[in-house]
Amino acid sequence: MAGKRKATSHKVIVYADRSSGKVIPGSVFAYPGDEIVFEAIGTDVLVLLPKISHFERISFIKGLMDKQVGAGAIKIREGKPTLFEISLNAKPGRYPYAVYCEKIRAFAVGNSDPTIIIRKRTDDGEDEEEPVNP
Repeated sequence: MAGKRKATSHKVIVYADRSSGKVIPGSVFAYPGDEIVFEAIGTDVLVLLPKISHFERISFIKGLMDKQVGAGAIKIREGKPTLFEISLNAKPGRYPYAVYCEKIRAFAVGNSDPTIIIRKRTDDGEDEEEPVNP
């Protein structure tokens, strides 16, 4: 008998050098209730989330409190990882997002545009293996 899946923590690192920014990993596969930690290296960043209601900022790991600077725009300071929880009410789907690196005044990239893919939970406690499209 399979039990319910425990929440998982995922880490997203954004780093910038003199001319480019990178998001690693480019895609995060997660479920409602999972956590995502965003960490900026070499720059302060703005994370632009398309469906801000799907994400709840639940704690700040280090330093001063970062702030939401607009609808769906979250500022994360260099060296101050920020933890988000995916809402239990988040709808399964693909959610491309963007990360603006203040130091280089440009957007970071993943292997493609960064994406958070929220998978669907089933009624029997098992989780869907393949991502879905909204």
